[in-house]
Amino acid sequence: MQIIYIPYLAILICFSISFSLSIKGFLKTRPLTALYNALISLFFLMATISILAENFINDNVIIWGLNLDYLDFTFVLFLILGFLTWLVEIDYITHEEMSRLLLIFAFIGGMIILGELYGKFPFAIFINSILEITGLILFSVLAISYFADIFRNIPYTNSKKYLGAYLAGLIALIVGLILIALGDIYLILNIRDLMRLCYDFGLLFVTLGVIPITLLPARNPMLLETTLAHPHSALFVTPDGITIMHIKFNRSHDSIDPTLIGSAIAAISSLTKEIIGKKVELKTIKFENFSIIVSLGKRIAGYILVERPTRILEEILARAVKHVEKRIEPLDQTILIMRKDLYNEIIRDIKEIFSPII
Repeated sequence: MQIIYIPYLAILICFSISFSLSIKGFLKTRPLTALYNALISLFFLMATISILAENFINDNVIIWGLNLDYLDFTFVLFLILGFLTWLVEIDYITHEEMSRLLLIFAFIGGMIILGELYGKFPFAIFINSILEITGLILFSVLAISYFADIFRNIPYTNSKKYLGAYLAGLIALIVGLILIALGDIYLILNIRDLMRLCYDFGLLFVTLGVIPITLLPARNPMLLETTLAHPHSALFVTPDGITIMHIKFNRSHDSIDPTLIGSAIAAISSLTKEIIGKKVELKTIKFENFSIIVSLGKRIAGYILVERPTRILEEILARAVKHVEKRIEPLDQTILIMRKDLYNEIIRDIKEIFSPII
């Protein structure tokens, strides 16, 4: 396939910017989503470098008796790792435990990578192309359904604008990669016109897709932390069981019985007296038709009452607990009395930390 340099260079620049900004964001506030995004950008960056390098390096080698183009192999390897990390990130945002669908995608990805070892044979190329399309369809179902669900439910117009552009870029990327995989099939069938058409349009769609999915998270890092957790409220409690802050989310849902909320808060007060300051492996408490996510600090404990517990909520709550403890550090250790302006500042900061939660 004759290479068109400008789209590849644009992709290279976008992933480089995304990688550097994600690393900067991770070093600043340590959000795990920034680390995931950095790894995704790095893997796709390496894949792009591999496909570019093929035009300048003779990469044909013989390994274990197999004739292998190692740059083509590394391209596929990094591409699979990028998509797998992307799914791991989405799974981290949406589930409390790792989803089995990740194992299915990892298996398909492993088969594609293995198939690259036999990529010189037409039948192997055909099977690998089918596996690639299958993997892309599975990825698109998981990723697009997640972002579409977020897009339908997100209450902020500005965030919806960014998310809509991100979703459009994701769809364009997947369509482009499917077209390129179809181009490989037409190459085997020796239908040159359709092969060229698929390759050219595939590269165009990939380039158009990469631009928003790399640059938008850099512009709005919390875009990738958005989770449909349906929270009711967040509480911060002292070792004496006194709630110093109780934040009820404005977009709370009515499916949680208010009487159960009262019972849960009373239970939280008693629980905090027992566990604060101790090493307790406690992350989530099931309570009727909702869950309570727990994060223990040195001076306070934080809780989120939520319908759908996820791993990212544990990270966000821990971030909020650390922030509150830092702000109240100068106050008396035995009794926490805050000025009204300080209290309002902390509430505002906490709401900003929790803003990705829907």
